[in-house]
Amino acid sequence: MKMHFSLIIIPTLLFNACTGNSGESDENVPEIQTTSTIVSPGDEISGLAWGAGLLWAVDASSNMVFSIDTSTGDIVDSFSVSHSANLRATGLAFSEEYNVLLVGFWDYGTNGYVYQYTLDGLNKGSTRMCGG
Repeated sequence: MKMHFSLIIIPTLLFNACTGNSGESDENVPEIQTTSTIVSPGDEISGLAWGAGLLWAVDASSNMVFSIDTSTGDIVDSFSVSHSANLRATGLAFSEEYNVLLVGFWDYGTNGYVYQYTLDGLNKGSTRMCGG
């Protein structure tokens, strides 16, 4: 089942966390409105990132990374993330300095891993993050 997600959720949560706003009414808090939604490209999106003018999403169930044009909602490209068995995608980041995607994985135990990918899906290596 594909789900819609709103791009306004993250900025709202960050604003509330940074200002200490608990959601209570406050006349100084700007009104935030959802202007559009995008159909989720996967069944279990576990990370979002913004970079190179695109929204990036990683799907934990299919192990796919999608690049999305936010003006149309269209998937621009996608690639499979390769990793060791029994890992689950748990996060995504974009490095503007290196122009790469960083995909976080968890082994259901105590170890996390970060895999680095080029924007066209080439695996550039990984780092083990001991202790999760």
